[in-house]
Amino acid sequence: MVTNKLVLIPVVAALIFVAFASFMRERLPDPLAVHFGFSGSADGFLGFWPAVTINALLILIPALIAFLFGKGLKDKGLTGIFLWLPIGLTGLFFAISTYLLLIQLDLEPTQTASLDANFFLLLFAPLGFLMLILLRKPELKIGGGEVRIRSLGLTLAKIPTQEISSVSVGKLRPADFGGWGLRVNFSGDVAFLPSAGEALVIERTLGNKILIRSDNAEALRAEIERNIE
Repeated sequence: MVTNKLVLIPVVAALIFVAFASFMRERLPDPLAVHFGFSGSADGFLGFWPAVTINALLILIPALIAFLFGKGLKDKGLTGIFLWLPIGLTGLFFAISTYLLLIQLDLEPTQTASLDANFFLLLFAPLGFLMLILLRKPELKIGGGEVRIRSLGLTLAKIPTQEISSVSVGKLRPADFGGWGLRVNFSGDVAFLPSAGEALVIERTLGNKILIRSDNAEALRAEIERNIE
């Protein structure tokens, strides 16, 4: 089951983090630095186990999201980004939490942990890549019984043509979904919305819509209709 697979990865990552922290405890200060100011120097501290527990819970957040919403997303046929995004967030939180332990190894009592350029690269490089994926017009691959929505070579969603009830062209505005990027409303409608303008609207037999911003919406509509006839 998709939900179980998603939950397993963050759980294992959190356990590895706790095991690593426990193994290195003798080389780590107590309390641990958990907050850093604009200068990069630590200015907030917690006891060893409270700090480790909080970081482990942060690693588990994607698992909690997957557990709560994974079945509903699967029932609506929403895969792709909805599978790898929680896993990516787990990886990011795991890397940050582990990095914060590593920079505190073997510190003298008079020393204070501080961040360097590596931390900001670790933090902003994946976030920047994610923003680049979500804030560009997606590409559609139509064929093989499905419509694939892709960006930078990554599959954001797959829609089996047998689950498409109709296709049309409409206008997509950030105001309709509360902003730009990947958007999901309470009805399960999904918008790939890097900018306002013409969009392909795919209505599905499952009851939700997929809206994709495209400058070639009319041509894509005709191609999809040929594939579902």
